[in-house]
Amino acid sequence: MKYISVAITVFFTAFTLSCRARKHVEVEDNGSFSSANIIQVDRPVSGHIGSSTDRDIYALEIDHESIISANLTGIKGVNHAIKIWKDNGTPMLLKWIDDRRKSSPESVINVFAGPGRYYIEICHGERDTRKGNIDTPYTLTVSALDADPVTEETEPNDTPENADIISTEGDITGYFSPSFNRLNNDSTHPAREEDWYVLTVDTGDKQAVLIDLELTGVPGINSLLQLYDREQGLIISSNTSGPGAGEQMRGVGITQSGNYYILVASEGYSSNETDTYTLSVRTRDKDPLMEMEPNNSFSTATSMSGPFISGSLSSGDDKDIFYSRLPDEQHLYRLELLHKGTFDSRIFVHDSNMEKAAEIDNCAICDREIHPDLALEGGVYITVSARHPVPDNSGYELRLTPLDDSQFMEIEPNNTRNTATPVTSSTVFGYVSARADKDYYLLDYETRVRLKITITGAQGAELRLSITDPLGYIIKSVTVKDNADAVLTEMIDRKGYIIIESRRDNYENPYSFTLEVK
Repeated sequence: MKYISVAITVFFTAFTLSCRARKHVEVEDNGSFSSANIIQVDRPVSGHIGSSTDRDIYALEIDHESIISANLTGIKGVNHAIKIWKDNGTPMLLKWIDDRRKSSPESVINVFAGPGRYYIEICHGERDTRKGNIDTPYTLTVSALDADPVTEETEPNDTPENADIISTEGDITGYFSPSFNRLNNDSTHPAREEDWYVLTVDTGDKQAVLIDLELTGVPGINSLLQLYDREQGLIISSNTSGPGAGEQMRGVGITQSGNYYILVASEGYSSNETDTYTLSVRTRDKDPLMEMEPNNSFSTATSMSGPFISGSLSSGDDKDIFYSRLPDEQHLYRLELLHKGTFDSRIFVHDSNMEKAAEIDNCAICDREIHPDLALEGGVYITVSARHPVPDNSGYELRLTPLDDSQFMEIEPNNTRNTATPVTSSTVFGYVSARADKDYYLLDYETRVRLKITITGAQGAELRLSITDPLGYIIKSVTVKDNADAVLTEMIDRKGYIIIESRRDNYENPYSFTLEVK
């Protein structure tokens, strides 16, 4: 039994000495750069924050480009922080990590370090009252991995001035970490942790090139993606997908060569130290049949050079505006929006004075919107938008097709007596152009006449034709389904109205009616 006791004592003594040999222990006073304790990568160091003014500084030599991480265990009752300095003759503060409250650990995982001396400072944080704890030690562990500046972010990249370079056909990974950047003094987003990237775009002899940006999602992060111009003015922003989902911008038009800046940040100061994001950048030639972002205002509207153009919606907050200069001799158009995905889309039409001329929202969740007979002239703006949710496959094609207006057609809007289309022809054509559409036509004769009205319905629709007295009160009605015919005969005291009401909508095919004075 005596020998067993001696053996156990020897074992634990050797184990304890071995642990101490593998772990640094701070040597006071190490509260200045000149008295910093030398530490090594992957060799933990133990120390104390013993008072409200205590700070411990450690020096670390790096001999090649590395990504260093620092993990600091918690101290009961103490809110501590990590500062990382670069020795440039005079120490320069690179990162300041103070994410959590008292008794909690702190960490930073991706600080770029070139060859040279660095200082790791353990000090009090700013989120709780400063006090020491001489009884509970902390453990600091610094790790290092070989750096790949081409494919990995190199913290600190917190401003456009120290942005990481990314190629126009490249991918780069990064972290939404730490939660706060104590060196960010911006009044709009104080202490926000930001990752900046710079890309050089050469448009050559092209009128414009298009940039596609994609940021993958990270669990727990509501990410923000923004693109800035050469003067660091905001071009376009995307923050629509919600926590855990990615963000994207497609078809952003660049018309001038130079350096452009990309900002990646987390809304709500949340962080994730485990999962990386990937930022992808691609460029392509401008296609005259594709939208060019940003086009969410009248001043930035994408010009339509032909009868159709393609685009995509990134979210329910996105909107795309197009401008078309119509020929003087053409006045009637069929407007269609064809989806690649099924969602609730809307179209707004404005004239050249930006006054709203039409709103098209004929179906809820569907694969297209149609207005079959829109009267337009001059320059028009067409806005494509959607309600939430918008699927990933949200591409669309917008078509503006001229109609043959040699026949007498209704003139929309004509859904009230005051906007009724005057009848000046014996045959009139019209469409169901909105949900539960109602079309008014004005009858105006010099004398009292007896009219025979023959209506031919529209395939797929159910319509009711009514004739009214001069005050608009219905006298007689008849219903027609599909493309069948129905006849109504009635006396008109010089003036009256014909009302065509849709009971079953179909926007594809026209209806018609003929008038015969008996």
